[in-house]
Amino acid sequence: MNAENTPEAAPQGTRKTTSRATVALLVLTALMAAACAASALAANHAADELAGRVEGSVPAAQSQEAGEAQAAHEHSWQPVYELVSHPAEAHEVEHPAVVATRVEEHTVCNTCMKPVDGMTAEHAEEYGHAGYTTGVPVAVDYVEQEAWTETVVDAEAYDELVEVARSCASCGERIPAQPEAAPAA
Repeated sequence: MNAENTPEAAPQGTRKTTSRATVALLVLTALMAAACAASALAANHAADELAGRVEGSVPAAQSQEAGEAQAAHEHSWQPVYELVSHPAEAHEVEHPAVVATRVEEHTVCNTCMKPVDGMTAEHAEEYGHAGYTTGVPVAVDYVEQEAWTETVVDAEAYDELVEVARSCASCGERIPAQPEAAPAA
């Protein structure tokens, strides 16, 4: 067993989750109990039918008594479970880019004040500007960290075994599960 799933390790106010293997075992056990009950019911019905064929026709009075006895049986309710999977709950947080400014020395055109490092001749030919100054301090913005998106998990995914109905082990009748009463405040 995982140490995270022990009651001692769970922080107060958190929900204890059940492992998928445990839930599967509980569901399988419930299904096997229901199958055994259905099988016993079918066997009793088949035995009654066979007894009726062997003995011939059953008198109407006996048939009526058998129906009343069957209708008056006491139900033996067994829970019927369903596995409910709850997805993880998460949200995204957008982090903007981190931009910083630093001062660098550049060669600058004396006419338009654009940095022209290593291409003074091309700049003069293209724009007709003459003259430049070297070692001019220029404030330059640069990205220290790119923008990024973070996914924050608010609640982990978990599986829950929920009682959805009750089934009679004798007759197979099925009723909806009773909602749990809210705790008194």
